[in-house]
Amino acid sequence: DDWRRSTTMTKAGMVNKVLSAVVRVLHTHHAERRHNFNQKPFHRLLTRLLQDLADPIGDPLYFSLADALHAVQPRMVPGFSFSWLE
Repeated sequence: DDWRRSTTMTKAGMVNKVLSAVVRVLHTHHAERRHNFNQKPFHRLLTRLLQDLADPIGDPLYFSLADALHAVQPRMVPGFSFSWLE
């Protein structure tokens, strides 16, 4: 039981790091390409992570994803507004 709990925490930590990297790249791409920013790859990546990892990780994934979505809210990254709302 302890091993399963530590493995789950490790997965949650890894997802948190991946999401923070995605957010950093999203911010960088938006800053560099303002009007030519393509939000579709980021939208697909975030939704696939949510779909594929929701069951194995559970609540920590939702908290990490909520933090990531808060970091890319329309006020901060206007080019990601449509995907953020969806």
